[in-house]
Amino acid sequence: MTENGIDRRHLLKLLGAGGVALVGAGVAGGGWSRIAAFAAPEDAAAATGTAMACVLTPAKTEGPYFVDEKLNRSDIRVDPTDNSVQAGVPLQLTIRTFDSDRGCAPVEGATVDVWHCSAQGLYSDEAQNGTAGKKFLRGLQKTDSAGAARFTTIYPGWYQGRTIHIHFKVRLLDGSSKTYEFTSQIFFDESLNNTVMALPAYNRGRTRDTLNANDMVYGSDGAQLLASATGGTSAGYATVFDVGLAGLPASARLGTADSKLSASLTKAAFDRTAGGQRRLTVTLAVGETVSAEVRLVRNGATLARRRLATLTGGTRRPTLLLAKSVAAGSAQLRVTLKDAAGNTKVARRTVTVPA
Repeated sequence: MTENGIDRRHLLKLLGAGGVALVGAGVAGGGWSRIAAFAAPEDAAAATGTAMACVLTPAKTEGPYFVDEKLNRSDIRVDPTDNSVQAGVPLQLTIRTFDSDRGCAPVEGATVDVWHCSAQGLYSDEAQNGTAGKKFLRGLQKTDSAGAARFTTIYPGWYQGRTIHIHFKVRLLDGSSKTYEFTSQIFFDESLNNTVMALPAYNRGRTRDTLNANDMVYGSDGAQLLASATGGTSAGYATVFDVGLAGLPASARLGTADSKLSASLTKAAFDRTAGGQRRLTVTLAVGETVSAEVRLVRNGATLARRRLATLTGGTRRPTLLLAKSVAAGSAQLRVTLKDAAGNTKVARRTVTVPA
């Protein structure tokens, strides 16, 4: 455990290969057509020593409080009807989306809706909460080239019968038509919940009646939707929650989509050569002849780089060899692709360099 929540990497190590086995079990069982992951694909690969795979969990109920407000905004604390700002501990929430059917490639252009209750347990725009017409703590964002949607909000409060949670919905939209939808909820470790609920803004004059362990939605698999958070009650918390999606329509845009350049990054995984040197293999889906530059970067410094003058159509797997001096830890993979017409795209992905 960390001071503020579950350590995601530690949990992955505890899961071991079981996370990968669960992928097959969930799909083969036919119960889950859409799935959510709580850990980054790169972390899963580092922990299990396997190729990247999304850890699967069942979807969760939408609940009674979703309102399709179509509020395209990042800071959802503000009520646009009167510009009031919800009180509570700041929370920077990043939701990253990945396509489990395509090597956990990031999904660009998906619509991510987020909604949750206030510090006092109220949802906006709900007559039974006395908030009809209000629009606080609701909003949507489109995922970027890394598959990420970012929100500034507050740590949610609680209400009778439910543990502390955040609702989210991922949709692919074609104009006004919906082509894909996945809905689930995000939960937090109880030690962190207790810390935040002890603050004056969250005081309800009574004790919470429902914890994760007895929540009707959390159930037996809610631990797979726990979000770890960094920070503190003064400056606020930050959390990154990763979502793996299955059964996306063929029109879904992956990575840094560019209709003028038919090539994309689909996978990145570490292994070792026969001599023990660390090697990063990048998988590219190439639909036309392109040139490529593959770079691994950390804090602005290049750890490894390779240029490929010509990659013809098909699945291509260039590799990068890492020097012994490269330390383990997080780094950013950047793949720059360019075609004969000069069209360029840059695909980015965060990876974990093994020791």
